[in-house]
Amino acid sequence: MRRSLQLQTISSVSGFSNGDNNNQIILFGFVLTFITSNFIDCMLSIFRPIPVYVKIYPDKIEVINITTRETISKTSLTKFSSDRLLIAEYNIAEALLCEILKELKLSKRSLKVLIQQMKELEGGLSETEKRTLRDFAEQAGARSVYIINRTSSMTAEEIQDFLKLKNRDF
Repeated sequence: MRRSLQLQTISSVSGFSNGDNNNQIILFGFVLTFITSNFIDCMLSIFRPIPVYVKIYPDKIEVINITTRETISKTSLTKFSSDRLLIAEYNIAEALLCEILKELKLSKRSLKVLIQQMKELEGGLSETEKRTLRDFAEQAGARSVYIINRTSSMTAEEIQDFLKLKNRDF
């Protein structure tokens, strides 16, 4: 009884005639579901992290928006690297990264960052350097950070494969 009242209300609200009521109600329900699911997908896309590839060079940072393939590379006017560390002056490097992200019009709270040092330092990345890279990306707005421990650039296909692998893990 209650179900028939709800169906009748839907058909009367939508302006359908009493002719072929069942087909009209199914169509209305399908359209309503389609519109609702598209709206929800659109709203959820706002919160999905945007994948970004960050390359750290001596006194230079390059950022690639993986979705749009837009790239910005900037060299710092003030040195932030030293002979031993690529990020020796943390605040200068962070300000440069934030400036690049602002130019790319990326929301600071919705980033998935792949970060990579592009210069080989003796002994590879230490735990302290890995922690510095992670904090560096998180302070710039990364929700998740993946450290790439090699000095050669990744291709677009390698980046996509890496992200697919990481998405399956969670």
